[in-house]
Amino acid sequence: GRWPWPRKQHAQLLHILQAANAGYVAFDIVFPEADLNDPQSDRLFANALKAYSRVILPIYLESLGQQGQVVESPPYSLFYQHAAALGHVHLYGDEDGVIRSLYLKEGVGRAFWPHLSLALLNAAKVGTPDKSQDSFHPPSSALEYETASDLPGLRRPPGEAYPSLAIVRDYYNLLAMPGKQQGIRHYSYSDVMEGSIPIELLKDKWVFVGATATGLGDRLVTPVGSMNGVELNAWIFQSLRSGHLIAALEGSQLAWLTFALVFLVVFWLGQRSPRLFLVGTLLTVLLMLIANSAGLLFFRVWLAPASALLGVLLFYPLWSWLRAESMLRFLHAEIEQLSQQQARDSDQHKRQDAEVFLSCTGLWDAHAQQPTPKGELASAALMAGFHEANNQGRFWQEQLQQSQDATTLSLSKTAGVEVISRTIARLNTIKENDLRNRRLIEGSLSQLQDAVCMVTLCGDIFFVNERFKLWFQETQIDSTNHHAATHQAHPLLKALARLELVSGKDWPKVIGQLYQQHQQFSEEATFRPVKADVSQADANLAQTETNPDLDDAANQRQILCQAGLVSINAGYLDTLIFTFTDISQLKAAENARTEALSFLSHDLRSPLVSVLAILERYRNQLAHHSGLPAEAVDDIEALVRKNLDYAESFLQLSKADALVEAQFMPCDLHAVLDAALVQAKALATVKAISVSCHRCEQDVWVNGDMSLLERAVNNLVTNAIKFSPEGSSVSLHLDKQQEQALLSVTDQGPGIDEEDQRKVFQRFRRLNQTASETGAGLGLHFVATVARKHKGRILLNSRLNEGATFTLQLRAIQESELFDAS
Repeated sequence: GRWPWPRKQHAQLLHILQAANAGYVAFDIVFPEADLNDPQSDRLFANALKAYSRVILPIYLESLGQQGQVVESPPYSLFYQHAAALGHVHLYGDEDGVIRSLYLKEGVGRAFWPHLSLALLNAAKVGTPDKSQDSFHPPSSALEYETASDLPGLRRPPGEAYPSLAIVRDYYNLLAMPGKQQGIRHYSYSDVMEGSIPIELLKDKWVFVGATATGLGDRLVTPVGSMNGVELNAWIFQSLRSGHLIAALEGSQLAWLTFALVFLVVFWLGQRSPRLFLVGTLLTVLLMLIANSAGLLFFRVWLAPASALLGVLLFYPLWSWLRAESMLRFLHAEIEQLSQQQARDSDQHKRQDAEVFLSCTGLWDAHAQQPTPKGELASAALMAGFHEANNQGRFWQEQLQQSQDATTLSLSKTAGVEVISRTIARLNTIKENDLRNRRLIEGSLSQLQDAVCMVTLCGDIFFVNERFKLWFQETQIDSTNHHAATHQAHPLLKALARLELVSGKDWPKVIGQLYQQHQQFSEEATFRPVKADVSQADANLAQTETNPDLDDAANQRQILCQAGLVSINAGYLDTLIFTFTDISQLKAAENARTEALSFLSHDLRSPLVSVLAILERYRNQLAHHSGLPAEAVDDIEALVRKNLDYAESFLQLSKADALVEAQFMPCDLHAVLDAALVQAKALATVKAISVSCHRCEQDVWVNGDMSLLERAVNNLVTNAIKFSPEGSSVSLHLDKQQEQALLSVTDQGPGIDEEDQRKVFQRFRRLNQTASETGAGLGLHFVATVARKHKGRILLNSRLNEGATFTLQLRAIQESELFDAS
C-alpha cells in the first residue's frame, strides 16, 4: 500500500513478535513526528513499544535551511519514551561512493549517539532504561550504552576541539563485507502479518525492520554489490556482535610503519646483487600482499599496502638508476685516470721516434718504410720458436703500429649500442694495455739477478721472481697444502730463517719494527743454501755447469737484505717488498781491501814505532857521535810521529767508512763523555788549560759503535786543546732535547771564519790559522763520517778570535727501544 504505512501496522507487528517471544527489535524506519491524520495509530504504536519494551529506534542527523544548520532528529517523543535505546543510522561512502566503514559514535557537538547496531547490542547487555520523562533528552549515564574504553575503532585525536554546531564522529571501524544474505534470514513484512511465517522461527531472534522495495528503501553500494540499508545494518550488528569489525591504524602509525617497513626492505635489497635485487623486490611485494591479507583475515587489522608497495616498487628503478650512474661515474673516472697515465707515458711523435731508433740501429729504412736486411734477420731471430706468428715481413710494421696505437688508445672510441656496454668495452681495452705493462714489469722482475719477494701485511707471498725461487726452493708456498702445515713455521719466516743477520736479530722482530717505525731496512746477512735444493733448481732452470750460483752450495753467501713498505692497492702502506742481493764478491773485495789496509797500516806503524824508540833511546848518542844537531833529531822525531798519525788516522777512517748499522749497539753517552773528560784533562795539563764538564741528569743512550764515538769526541777534545792558548778553558756539554742527544766541545781558540767553516770537514783540509800545528787533516773528516754513519750530524758555531763550539747531534733512543735492543 501507500508509504508510509499507518503506525498501527507496526503496532500489530510488535504484538506478533511479542507473541513469538522474539528478541530485541531494531527499526530502520524514522518516526520523527506525529501522524496528524491518524493520532490513534500513534497511540497504538506507542502502547506496543511500551508493552514490548525491547525496541530500538533510529535517530537521524540532518541539515536545515540554507545555512546548513545541523540538528538531531530523534523519534517523536511519544515513541521515544518507550524505546529501549536510540541509535544513529548514518553510513558514509569513500571518495568512490562505496561504503567500507562506519562510526560507532556520532552526534552534534559531541559523539554520544551509538550506531543502531551498537545501541541494540548495548541495550541487550544493560537492559531497558527508565523513560519517565515526556520530552526528548540525550543519554546522561554511561550505563545506557557501553563505556568508551570497551569500544573498538580508531578514536578522535584527544586534543581536537568539539564544535558545537557540527557533526562529531568517533570510533572509526572498517567493515568486513560478507556475501549477500550471509548469516541473515529475510522475511516479508506482509507474510509475518498474515501468518504465512511460522512464529516459532522468530523466537529469540534479533529482528531488524526496514523498507526494501525499490524507491522506498535506501540502496547502498558496498564492495560486494548493492545492499539495502536495513540489511547492511543487520550485518553490521552481526559483525559487531561476533567481533569481526576491522581495526584501522592512525595516519601517523601507518606512516611510521610504512616508513620502517620500506626502509628495512630497501636497506636489505640495496646490498644485494642486481639479480637478487629483482627477485627480492618481487618476493617482497608478494609477501606484503600475503601479510596484508593474513592481517585482514586472521587478526582483523587493515594495513593499507598501497604506500608500502609503491615505495618498494619505486625503489627498484630508482636504485637501479643510482647504481647505473655510480657505475658509469666509476668507469669514466677509471678510464680518465688510465687515459691520463697512458698519455703521460706516451708521446704524439712516438712512431716517429720509434722509426728514428730503428734507423739508428740499422733495422729500419725510414725512406723506404720497410725493414733492412738486418731487420729481417732480427725479426727472424725474435720470432724463433713462434712459427705460428704473423709473416716476418710485417713484423716491424706491426711493432710501429702498436707504438702508435698505445699513444692514441685513450682517445679512441669503442663501438657499441648501449652506453654502459661501450664504457665497459673501452675500459677493457685500456685494462688490456695496462695488463700488458704489468706483465712486462713482472717479466723484468723475474729476470733480475736479485731475489725479490712481495708479501701482504699478513705475510701472504703473492710474487717471487726466479732468483728467489732458486735460493728458497724448499720454502715455496704450496697452495694445496698450505692449511695442512698449521703447526709448522710460516712459509715466509721459514724462508727468511736461512738468512742469519749480522746484528743477530730475528726476522719477526725486524718485521715488527719495520711496521712500527716505517724505516727502510738494510742489513747484511749470511745465507746457507741447501745443496739438494740448489741442484733441483739447477735442473728446473736448465742452467749450465758454469752457473756461479751452483759453484759450491755448501759455502756461505753474503747477502744484502733490504725491505720496505709501499702502497700498491690501498690508501695505506699495504705491501712489504724484500730484496736480497748477493754481495759475496763485493764483501770479498772489501775484506781484501780491509786486510790490505790493516797490513799496510801495520807495516807502516811498526817501523815508525821502532824509529821513535831508537830516537828516544839514542838521542844523545846520535847528536854526539854523528854530529847531528839536536834540532835535526827533533825534526826526525816530528816527521816520524806525523807519519804515524797519518797511518792511525787513515786506519780509523777506514773503519768508520766500513761501519754498518747492523753493528750498532746501545751506547751510553755519559760514558763517552767520561772518557773524553779523562783525555781532555790529560792533554790540558801541559798548557795549563782548565777543563769543565756540564751534563744533564737524564740517561742518554744512542745506537752506535762505542769505540768510534769515543774516538770522534776525543778528536774534538784534542783539537780544542791543541788550538786553545795557554791558560784558557775548554768545556764539555751533554744535553738531551726530546729525541736528540747533543754532545758539545767548546774552546777559546782562534775561531774559524764562515768561508772556512764549509771546508773544515773535508778530507785532508787544514786551515791557514792552524798551519803551525801538526796533523793529517783527517780528524774532523773522521768526526763527520762517524756522525753520518750514525744518522746524525756535526754542527759548528764559531767566529774569528771568539773560539769554536763543535756539537755532535745524534738520535737518542727511548727506553722501549733500549729494552728491545737488549
